[in-house]
Amino acid sequence: MVWNRVETYTVAVVWILAAAVFILGFYRFFQEPSRHARALNFSVMHARNQKNWELAAKFAQRSHEEAGKLKEPGRSQLESEIEMQWAEVLYRMGELGQAEDMVRHAISKAERHFAPQSEMIIKGYICWGDICTDQDRHAEAEGHYRKALASETEGNIAGLIFDLERLGDCLIRQGRRADAEQVIEQAIALETMHGREFLAAQGLDPAGYRMSPSSLPDLSFCREQYEEAQRLYREKSQHWDSQEQRPGNIDLGQLLMQLGLSEERAGHYGEAIQSYQRAAAEFERDWCLDHPKAVAARRAVAALSPAAEQLQSQE
Repeated sequence: MVWNRVETYTVAVVWILAAAVFILGFYRFFQEPSRHARALNFSVMHARNQKNWELAAKFAQRSHEEAGKLKEPGRSQLESEIEMQWAEVLYRMGELGQAEDMVRHAISKAERHFAPQSEMIIKGYICWGDICTDQDRHAEAEGHYRKALASETEGNIAGLIFDLERLGDCLIRQGRRADAEQVIEQAIALETMHGREFLAAQGLDPAGYRMSPSSLPDLSFCREQYEEAQRLYREKSQHWDSQEQRPGNIDLGQLLMQLGLSEERAGHYGEAIQSYQRAAAEFERDWCLDHPKAVAARRAVAALSPAAEQLQSQE
């Protein structure tokens, strides 16, 4: 009986000690700087998905502080990943100056540790180009978009099309329509080829299907075919507006801005104002109230309102 009590007591002590060691190891595992930093960086992504930009920025700062406790080369490698996310969050918050500084630092570090084809580096140059675009620095934006495009692999069809669309828009903004048309036609040819290959792989005859590449409205706009462009942009914006979830590279606000500009160029001022107003609302919800994108949309409404009123009075 005594032996059983001693044995029971010993087993209990062993289990208590084992539990204590496990808890201590578990705590130390997750408090180790690199793991803690990555856990916080995951929290950044979660907050971003919730569009809680301020919380995402706080998590990014804490994650960056933890990464700063590491030794090189792990320190700068992890910092580049965190800074890339942080830059995108700051951009969403309308802090364009801070976002540009952050993405510059992130790319500088990332290029020492990752291959040029790294998705992170490509996204960094796209983000940098977008920041420049929002500040009307289109020549600089072009350089960043071209770097992203040069880094894309041939297998990443979606990425190539996305980069070509960005570059085409950038060239149009610079008034270089001939160059833009070539770029947009590349995007259309690539998407058409990919679509036909997909249909053939499914055992379907591509000739029996009508292709409608996503860059088609851009081509009509580039060619100054504004009536056709507005029809295509309207179809495209309505499609994505009806989707509960949209890919990260689909910006409904930007689509509505393109629709509004096409309507404005076609002389449909009332419709253009409505599109700009909807774009402003999208930017305010998905970005922030005073983001340059939202400000630009509201300015477009204000600039067009007198012309719309004058046209209405004449009718």
